[in-house]
Amino acid sequence: QKGSPRSVERGRLRIARAASPLVAPEDLAARAIVEAMPMHAATPKQQPELDMSPQGCGTSSSSQARKVMARRASIDGTPLAPFLSTGDSKRTTTASSDVTPALRSTHTYGPRRRFPGSGAYARTVVREVRDRVLGTSSGIIAVLAGVGVGLLFLGAFCWSMVGGNGEFGTSFNDSFWISWGLFFDPGTQTGVPASDPVPVKLVAVFFSICGIIFNLTLLGTVVEGVKTRMRLFKVKYSRVSTRDHILILGWGDKTLPLLCELLASEANYRPSTSRRGGCCRRCGRNTGPHIVVLAERPVAEMEQKVKMHFHFEDMFPRNISYREGCPTDRTELLKVSAPFADDVLIMSSAVSAKESDMNIMQIIMALGAMPGDRTLKADVFAEMMNDQSTRVVRTILPHAEGVFARRHVGRILVLRTLVPSVGFLFLDTGTFRWGNSFHLIRCPARLFGMTFRDAGLCFPKAVLCGIKPRPGEVPDDGEFPVVVSPDRRLGEGDTLLVMARTLEHTTILQDCSPPASRRQAGRFHNDEGLTKSDGQVQLGPTAAGKRTALVLGVSQDLPAILHNFDVHMAQDSEVYVLSTRPIKQREDALRHYYAARRPPPCPTNCAEFFERIKVIHRVGDYRNEYMLQELPLKQADCALILAEQAENEEPTAADTRNLAAVIALRAVLNDVTNGPWRCKIVTELLDPK
Repeated sequence: QKGSPRSVERGRLRIARAASPLVAPEDLAARAIVEAMPMHAATPKQQPELDMSPQGCGTSSSSQARKVMARRASIDGTPLAPFLSTGDSKRTTTASSDVTPALRSTHTYGPRRRFPGSGAYARTVVREVRDRVLGTSSGIIAVLAGVGVGLLFLGAFCWSMVGGNGEFGTSFNDSFWISWGLFFDPGTQTGVPASDPVPVKLVAVFFSICGIIFNLTLLGTVVEGVKTRMRLFKVKYSRVSTRDHILILGWGDKTLPLLCELLASEANYRPSTSRRGGCCRRCGRNTGPHIVVLAERPVAEMEQKVKMHFHFEDMFPRNISYREGCPTDRTELLKVSAPFADDVLIMSSAVSAKESDMNIMQIIMALGAMPGDRTLKADVFAEMMNDQSTRVVRTILPHAEGVFARRHVGRILVLRTLVPSVGFLFLDTGTFRWGNSFHLIRCPARLFGMTFRDAGLCFPKAVLCGIKPRPGEVPDDGEFPVVVSPDRRLGEGDTLLVMARTLEHTTILQDCSPPASRRQAGRFHNDEGLTKSDGQVQLGPTAAGKRTALVLGVSQDLPAILHNFDVHMAQDSEVYVLSTRPIKQREDALRHYYAARRPPPCPTNCAEFFERIKVIHRVGDYRNEYMLQELPLKQADCALILAEQAENEEPTAADTRNLAAVIALRAVLNDVTNGPWRCKIVTELLDPK
């Protein structure tokens, strides 16, 4: 509607040129709408009147427009005046009599009629033939067959034209047979004598080469078609037929370490006591558990990542099957024998915590929706990114359990910072690759009547960690169903939880009668208990007395980290928190954390949340040396660098910032202390590699 008169004329001429000889009723309707559109409101001087009647080509004040319209006002000799009228709206809606008979014949419904001699029709036919012949497998086979038959007849014709030889004459039967032999059997040309004329030998060589090329092309096409069909059958009908296997659903940053731990855990058990695995009956060795991984990744990519990771860990991947598919699809779950699995492990596969938990819940609902004759009976463990999502998992599937690993990792980080020896002990017990395993054994008869404290001294190569509660017995901690009371006496029917390298190391001493002498010799540390009068859980001498801790970076579980500091630090201890995130955001996270763990009303002052420590917030970049110098580095006893990961950020980015913070902190400590410093630095890394 906006433009100069010349641009308006040019636009209408483009519409006229776009009028194809193939005119359908819907095309006429569209052109009528274009005609009825109001043009740019202009004065007669700005917009000249055009006469597009069948008798004329149009008149305009512009000579250039007249020349262009004279060339384009008709298509194949058919005037287009009814479609280019400017003033009479009645002709655009009703007057079908103004349309010439040659054009009106194409306005009827049914098959479209073409104008004879049209170049567009020829191009359309060529395009359709090309798409139908070269775009399908059957069309390609037909083309190859036609080329082969044509070459056979051409070879027969050429053989008869060169006169043949003494063995094969110029008749059609002899010419066609020698052409067949030369084309499909290249060795036939060696049967042509060297004394034959040169044209005969040239024909034999030429059609033998053509036959070799044709046969290789045809054979490659057939092989490719068979491979495609076999690949389709494999994707459509293949499945993993197994039982009592470990099924891993999803692929995340913890999948590779999980595979290492699964294989290492089975290596620590004896083959006779392993509930999975078995002998391969040929080499006599234990094959271990069968692990099946189902993820939305190519199988070759998963195999390559596992192979490279196990190479650096000095391990060999065995009995691991991979399948590409969506874990939320019930059909894919049936193809990996999910109803017959022994354990199902669901891994977090998304960067965002909300998206990851939503995806895991969809997988759990798919597991719960298995067909009636294939109900899931395995134990399901799901890695959750949000602590509150763990409650929803058991509601959806009763025998499923959500694991929020950040909660336990935070405790280990705090203990590794405050009491390094105890923190290292937790790291040692948290992996099977170092030869540590938990075993459930029946209580030996020689320990009946002993207390839990005294029974722990009877295991020379193992550590007694707890007692499985009897029916009706309440465990000491609701989160861990074991009894660790020192005065609990052992009896018949008790099951002990013992940590040892192998099951053979869980044997007790022959003489368990005088445990008091061993306790007096210093075998039992801190006999009066670990909890102090002010509520502090003191696990070692390094946590005694007032301490100063530094926390660099703010992660999503900062409230839990500060809570663990409050549990294990003495009265009047200080914790300095330095991060670029605003203080209000940290205080809101603290209120939200303690509101779910304390009865209302929740204190408004964040200082009231802590019983023994004082938290001082600072805003700044913890990688900046000038910001680090404002912290009490001379009085600092320990420093914990948390992974401050943004939304949808790769773990390697957060790890890079933490490593830069470690380098900057060590440089500042060297400058401030002018010598050895006592500050223990612990850094959190997200990427397991």
